[in-house]
Parts: sequence; structure tokens; C-alpha cells
Amino acid sequence: MIATLTSLALATCLLDPTAIRDPQASPPVDRLPVGAAERPDNAADGDFEPARWINPPSVEVAGELTPGFAAGIGISGRVRLSCQAEEQGLPKDCEVVSAAPEGMGFEAAALEVARTGIVRPAMLDGVPVREEVTFNIEFSTETLEEAAWAPVPYEGPEPTPAALALARRIVLQGLDVSVQSEEEALLDGLAGDRREIVRDWLRELRPLGDEIFIHNQTLMVARLSAESEMSAYLADGTLPSSPVPTPEQMAVATSDLADPNERAIWIAVRDRYCARWSCAIPEMAD
Repeated sequence: MIATLTSLALATCLLDPTAIRDPQASPPVDRLPVGAAERPDNAADGDFEPARWINPPSVEVAGELTPGFAAGIGISGRVRLSCQAEEQGLPKDCEVVSAAPEGMGFEAAALEVARTGIVRPAMLDGVPVREEVTFNIEFSTETLEEAAWAPVPYEGPEPTPAALALARRIVLQGLDVSVQSEEEALLDGLAGDRREIVRDWLRELRPLGDEIFIHNQTLMVARLSAESEMSAYLADGTLPSSPVPTPEQMAVATSDLADPNERAIWIAVRDRYCARWSCAIPEMAD
């Protein structure tokens, strides 16, 4: 859900600072052995070793690929995959066995996360054999705890009035595009038949593009951009040469803009969503 400030200035894809989550948060990945399949019939008389992870799927990548809407409303997910382990390397031909909750984008994310794991194939008498293996990938999102929404004083240098004026021009120049971009980011992962319903809820409960939105975006741009680069961009579209701000830098630059009322909005969205579509994660077999 987080766009960099440079991308924001270049593509006018501004995101509400209150939507920024803890960049250190990342969900766990099931680290049980891959070899969940039964011993194959042709291994009855041989020395059989099931497939194992050499490197489990990446926890960090799972965190990065958690669907935006699920993260926004604090809903976790679990996906069970079935893959082929026929040689050392990436698991192949992975398919989703089950996923919960469905329709939030966890399935596609899990398939991508699986590609970050390295598997050792099953061995029969020391020779690799084709094996179907199953494993879970879990996505644990941040809860909507009240403390997470409390503003934190900003300790960096404050922008000058001139910088704020430049930043506001950039924000207003791309306001329509930035609002549309954030709206799509907030719906990230949702199934097509749910997007318009949830979009209407967001527009009712969390309208974008108002003066508060513009003020927050302006302050974020001004705190993270040099006046000279903003002036050049507004004059002739010159692209900034400074490094792209990291999510951590963006979080620091907007720490005092957190709105405690935002938490209640996301809880309301979550309650509506989970009343219409299930958010439960039933127990799955290992």
C-alpha cells in the first residue's frame, strides 16, 4: 500500500500517510518439512527420504506481497499449495489446494511466495524421484490495535513556506490520479465481484481528495523533497535525482499525521466485509 515519494512526484500516485503500516511487520511462513506426500508405491523396498526445504519460502517476500485490502482491515490468511519437487530448486507446477479467506488475493500471493523457496527433492536409494508435496503459507497482518494509530512527533526538519507551496502545486497537479491510485491500492487483492461494493463503502466512510488529504500529502512531499527538485519538476518535468525514499523514511516523515479516527473507519469496513463474506481461517491439515 506504500508508494515512494519520488514515484509519487513523477507519476502523481499519492497515498494517504495514515495508510502506512509498520515496515518491519512481516508474516510467518509455514516451515514444516515439504515432504507431506505419502511414501510412493515404488519406494516400498528402497531407502526413501521425503522432500525437504533447503531454504523455506521467504518471510520477507510474504510480508511484501500481503494483499493491500487484507492488510488494511487487519485480516490474516492461509493458503495450502501442492507442488512438484522433481529436482533441486524451485517447487514446480504449484496449485492452490485451499485458501482462507477466499477472494482477498492470498492465493496469487502465495504462489509468488512459493517461488522464493528452494526444495531438495525426495530421494529413493539416493536418486531424486518426482514427488507431489504440500505445504502452507501464512499471511499475518497487523491488528487494528488502538496504539498503532497514535501520532508520533515528527523530529525532522520542517519545510519552508516556499517548499510547502511547491509541494502543494505538485499534489494539486496530480490529485485526480493520486486519489484513483490510492483507491485501487486500498482494493488490492479483492476479487472482481467484490471490488465495486467495497469501493462504495470506502467512498462513503473514507472519502479521498479533501483538504485534509491535500494537506497531508503536501506535508509529506515537502518533508521528503528538495526545493530545487520540486521547482525543476514543476518547470519542465525534470525527474528528481535524489534516491527514492524508503518506506521507513516515509513512515518517519508522516508519523505525526496518523489520525486515531482512521482506526474506527477501518474497523467499520472490516465489519461490513466480514458480515458479507467470511473472514475466518478454518483449521487445515498439516
